[in-house]
Amino acid sequence: MYEWIKDHCLLEYSAKQERFELDRLTGFYKNRLTMDKPPSGMTALGQYFIASSVLDDESFAQVIPVQDEAIRAILMEQVAPHFTVVREAGHEGVIESLFLEQLRPESKILFEETKTGILPVIQDLYRHKDMSSRYHGGKRQLIHYPVNLKLLTPYDAPDVQELQTLLRKFYFKSGGVFSLIPVGWMFEDSLRDSALLRFLAGFVPYVTMLVDADSNEVVVLRMGENELSHTLELNSAKPQAPRRHNNYLYLDMGIGLVFVVDLAGQPPVEDWKDLREKQGYYLPEDSDFADFDHETAAPIPEGLGLFFDSDFAKAMVEAVNRELRLFNALGGK
Repeated sequence: MYEWIKDHCLLEYSAKQERFELDRLTGFYKNRLTMDKPPSGMTALGQYFIASSVLDDESFAQVIPVQDEAIRAILMEQVAPHFTVVREAGHEGVIESLFLEQLRPESKILFEETKTGILPVIQDLYRHKDMSSRYHGGKRQLIHYPVNLKLLTPYDAPDVQELQTLLRKFYFKSGGVFSLIPVGWMFEDSLRDSALLRFLAGFVPYVTMLVDADSNEVVVLRMGENELSHTLELNSAKPQAPRRHNNYLYLDMGIGLVFVVDLAGQPPVEDWKDLREKQGYYLPEDSDFADFDHETAAPIPEGLGLFFDSDFAKAMVEAVNRELRLFNALGGK
């Protein structure tokens, strides 16, 4: 059993914090395009990209990478006309993706009436219409299972080979990683006959299944141009414990950023937004959190917002309150 699963997973050890590139947030643009022309038909490529809007939520936003003008032209012809809201987004004037929202009612009818070779693949990806399993609401312990694609029977159906060629250009022209979220998948040996996995094997170099260790549910399919690795962070790459410098508490974000909170005059907090005086700073390259000093560090530019998951935000709030109790007990010293 499971001989189609590789008996190893590539590990990558990280000794340095992965830095969040805030510069990528400047020069970003998003333009809405006028889409007056209704769709004239449905192609296999169109079905592939609108499937989640048809089966899940018609207002669901599709985000498709745009590698070059040729790919953009294909998307504008075969996919974009099925949506009433189309925006192109990019950086420094270079288009990088299309945002597609609000599926047209006639496109849903076309999707159901058009028979192509990709439909069994879509039906396999969404094995039922209850999408609630997508939204787990908590952290999962995930096991990585690399798929030996060479042991899967090739998927052969009309329109499929051309679609595989297009999708390879969309996702892998410049290398990269993308993911799919299957619905109704359990990790079992019968997945070797999955229409979706067999279809992906025709153009994706590497596929890894991420499986919930408790429920055995297949949560994500990760695909890449190069062999996918599971990163293990060494202690030096993990956020360090908060430390205080005079009246200021330094909170290591673990992504090359440090938040500084002024404890003077700060009452206990219940939520991150309750902090009166806080400011984010860049942790200088090749420097340690232990040596950080906000008076000489570069602040994050105004207008850039960062979002943290609930567990991380809660941990930061608890750290602030712990330090406040000690700070106040010592008379603000």
